[in-house]
Amino acid sequence: MTDLVSALHLVSGEPFTDLRKDGWGWLVGGDRLDHIMTAAIVDVGHIVTTHALASGDFALADFGSNVALAASPYDEVANLDRVAVDRAMGDVEGAEARQRNGISNRSDDDYGPIEIPPRTSGIMKQNQSSSTRRTG
Repeated sequence: MTDLVSALHLVSGEPFTDLRKDGWGWLVGGDRLDHIMTAAIVDVGHIVTTHALASGDFALADFGSNVALAASPYDEVANLDRVAVDRAMGDVEGAEARQRNGISNRSDDDYGPIEIPPRTSGIMKQNQSSSTRRTG
């Protein structure tokens, strides 16, 4: 876990977004290293966030989820992790707003919200019921 947290400290946002003009052509051909790195950051952030939430380390969970979101602001896993952290830290309104705007009502084009995958829907229901049990 220490190595994963150290790796997250190296991330400052979306991979390869601070490139010099005309110096990124090698990213376009072959394997999309920019996409691979983004997915890797989200995966590491998810592992750290999940571990931190399970152990009650909300500061670490906050850090892990924020790094993942900075690397991939529209990623469902990163947004679901942030929703879980917000709920765990007592920001139920913020969690519900993020879930509503970042997941439920998200649109990748001009055709309205996308259909939520079954796994995402299940996680959202689970998060809502656990939040209700804690507050109710």
